[in-house]
Amino acid sequence: MQTIKRWKDRGTRHGGKSMLLASAALTVMMMNAGLAKADNECGSGSPVFCKASSYGNITYPDGGVVLLENSDMIVTGNITIGSLSNSGGQAFFSASLYRSISGAINVSAPTDGAVIGINTPSITGVPAITGPIAATAAGTGDASITIHQDVWVRSAMSSRAVASYQKNSGDAVVTIEAGAFIDQVGDSLAVLTENIGSGNAVVNINGGTIRNEGGAIVRADNQGIGNTSITLASGRIVGAGANSVGLEAHATSDGSTASVIVTSGTIENTAEAIDVYHRDGDGTALVSIDETTGETKIDGEIYIDATVTQFKLFDGDLSTTIPGGFEGVVILDSAVATADLMGGTITTFKDSASAAVYLTNSDYNEDPDMLEANLIGTKINISGNGGAAFFLDVFDNDRNSQVNISGGSIRDQGATSRTQAVTFEPDGLNDTFGFDMSGGLIQLDAQDAVGVLVTTGAGTNYEFDLSGGEISIDKGTVIFIDVPIDNLDSLNGAISVSVAIGEKMTASGGKALLDNWNTSEDTVIDFTTSGTVAGDIFGGAGKINFAWTGGTFKNNFYGQRGDDTATLSGIYFGSTPINNVFDGGEADDGQDTQADIDTISFTKGLTATRLNAENILNWEKLSVENAAIGFTGSQLVLDGYSSGNSNDLGDFTIGTSSAVTLETSIQISANMTISNALSILGDSAPEISGNFQNDGSIRMNDGTARGSLKIGGDYSAGSSQSPGYGTLSVNVDLAGGMSDQVIIQGTISGRTKVVLNKIMDAPMPEDGILIVKAPENSPSYAFSGSLISGANTYHIGFRNTSGNGMPSGYYLMP
Repeated sequence: MQTIKRWKDRGTRHGGKSMLLASAALTVMMMNAGLAKADNECGSGSPVFCKASSYGNITYPDGGVVLLENSDMIVTGNITIGSLSNSGGQAFFSASLYRSISGAINVSAPTDGAVIGINTPSITGVPAITGPIAATAAGTGDASITIHQDVWVRSAMSSRAVASYQKNSGDAVVTIEAGAFIDQVGDSLAVLTENIGSGNAVVNINGGTIRNEGGAIVRADNQGIGNTSITLASGRIVGAGANSVGLEAHATSDGSTASVIVTSGTIENTAEAIDVYHRDGDGTALVSIDETTGETKIDGEIYIDATVTQFKLFDGDLSTTIPGGFEGVVILDSAVATADLMGGTITTFKDSASAAVYLTNSDYNEDPDMLEANLIGTKINISGNGGAAFFLDVFDNDRNSQVNISGGSIRDQGATSRTQAVTFEPDGLNDTFGFDMSGGLIQLDAQDAVGVLVTTGAGTNYEFDLSGGEISIDKGTVIFIDVPIDNLDSLNGAISVSVAIGEKMTASGGKALLDNWNTSEDTVIDFTTSGTVAGDIFGGAGKINFAWTGGTFKNNFYGQRGDDTATLSGIYFGSTPINNVFDGGEADDGQDTQADIDTISFTKGLTATRLNAENILNWEKLSVENAAIGFTGSQLVLDGYSSGNSNDLGDFTIGTSSAVTLETSIQISANMTISNALSILGDSAPEISGNFQNDGSIRMNDGTARGSLKIGGDYSAGSSQSPGYGTLSVNVDLAGGMSDQVIIQGTISGRTKVVLNKIMDAPMPEDGILIVKAPENSPSYAFSGSLISGANTYHIGFRNTSGNGMPSGYYLMP
């Protein structure tokens, strides 16, 4: 049932994205090529104030502080402050008052900081800067660019519209303020910060619009030992469609961090909205999205790649309307990945099978390995067929993955088939997957939808703790265990599955509650429920241990192949019969009824419970311990097994502190052992076809004298308990000359004390009253008891067949 394209064989994810200082220098050369230079156009010294109304080029190769101070100023050439080849110190440029700048702006400092500030021009609504802006620092200061309110930067060149470069110990910083407009017309970056030294690469977006016609829009790239960060506090990031990447942050060195923090703003028309990666070293990649400063809407995939990755969604709307390459809205590729979804919404791509959150370790083999997703308050909508809320794609062996849901919701509005809330897909052996749900809602209405889909990886351990919340899969299955991915023989084998459903949990599947397609006979499934659940359970080829300990369970249990167990305990139903089917199944799909041993048990406080015995199918053993139940229906068959009884019948055991009532004339094909009470109700006439061991009490004294119990095999009593006998309680009607009766067709051994309850008084019939019908020559001492009627005392004795046609057996004699 695999539907989402897996993440592998992608090659180098981020090859060729890094831009070193050499490329920056080449960019500067291109910006200045072919322009006449007349240095120090605004005068000498520092600071220098440029106050003329027009300039061609403004060039200060030794750096210093240069400010534009005329609101009518038009610069038609390039502005160059400082040079990496000169020995100047700080290079500072501020466009304080101006009208427009048509050329490139380049500020370089070989030993200190390089700073550019672009203030609001005197004319707005049209491009004020029509060339690229670059700050380069090779010393200890920052390479910093600030684009202030209402500045329109439009670059039609192949170089970046706004770029800062640092190659030593400072930071590379670009800040975009509210109202600014960065418009990259060519196929190049709109905003870039790049650091190859010890500092950080930083982009701060506080408003405005940044647009690109193709490729990445904003990139912070650190090839050095520092961190990388992009902060979107407001504004719009606008891409050009399928090839666009909105915000891209890259860090390199061990221990460093690449991060994107969004507190408000929009990212639109991008295939990848956010791309944060740390591929060359052992570091961390982080994305955090909120609405603390305004509305947040992000359209496009969010990709996070590092040894340690973190994704946090506090608020905002995430979606994908342009198909990306990674089959998810949020993708984490990592050795240790954590996705925390506290609020907001995520909507998957509507035209393909994709996940809201896709976690994988495809490029990481480090230990420890942990992929974890936590749904706390986010609303997830699966809009594409075959899509999932969480898809955990695990490579290699001995890995750990976990999904926790404590709030929020998962729905499939818009999808019509095969949606999944959680998918665990191992591509290795001996992995561990966990799914805990303590609150929230999973509601999938699509055809063949699945709450939790797992595929087989031999030796894999699945642990599901469903303590609260609601899962509603109207036309599908709550938990589906599929065959290995791509049916790989190398992954086929036994798995271990543990499912615990708590009393505060509601779960229902229109097709199944659990469906196991794993083919290994050594697979073990432990399934316990005390919640409100509905849907059939299919145990599959291996062994399933099912325990119903409280709450309600609608539908049926099918153990299928393997040595299965079903335990019902602590459930009170009153007079309403349990009509669920409990089918232990047979080995080899019923071809060999001797190969498995299935056991159904009723225990631990199960009281006032009635079961339709016709729905108890294909079990070898049935036991009642510390419980009181009644059986209705016409038939109960317990199969024999290869290591069992010679008569090829199963075992029915009534333990201590237990009571079983046969309410109908049921035929039980089994050997029965009782250590406490077996009651026969009214005038019913049940039959036990096998052997009967009475170490407790057969109770037929319920007010009538017309009930009967037929035992088709051997009868023994008192062989395994003190005081060494069983008991039989019957009603005797002296007036009608009748009694409740036991019919034994096999041999008789042991001692049984008969308790006789007189319901009608009269003289004893001449031939006595038959209590136990038994074969001839049965031991005379096997049944004993007496009844006082007036001055007479009557005793039970054995009588062989008499000439008057009376059957042999144990009579109450005159």
